[in-house]
Amino acid sequence: MLTKEQQTLFYQKLGEAIKTARINGKHKQESLSTHLGLNRISVVNIEKGKQKVQLHTLIEIASFLNVRIEELVPPLEYLKSPIIDTKLVKSIKKEMEQVDNKDEGGVRVTDFVLFSKSKS
Repeated sequence: MLTKEQQTLFYQKLGEAIKTARINGKHKQESLSTHLGLNRISVVNIEKGKQKVQLHTLIEIASFLNVRIEELVPPLEYLKSPIIDTKLVKSIKKEMEQVDNKDEGGVRVTDFVLFSKSKS
């Protein structure tokens, strides 16, 4: 079973894939929303991963965008890889701000953690 963080990541990656496929297919959010019978804000929220997508809606999206559903769904191996905790990043940043600004090592550690997070 996926953790809450993994579920959040799943819907974010799913939304990114939908948006990418929509843009690559030169479709506007309005045309997708009309096809689905949803308002445009729902499509925006799906693409941002803020709104969960029912299976039948996902099938409709894939069909409309002329892509296989597998192209939209992120693989489980990716989701189960370690996720850097946002609280950890904030904690490191806060502690580094309290240290002398000339501490290059601390800045590099914070930059590395932020860089690693952006790759997930």
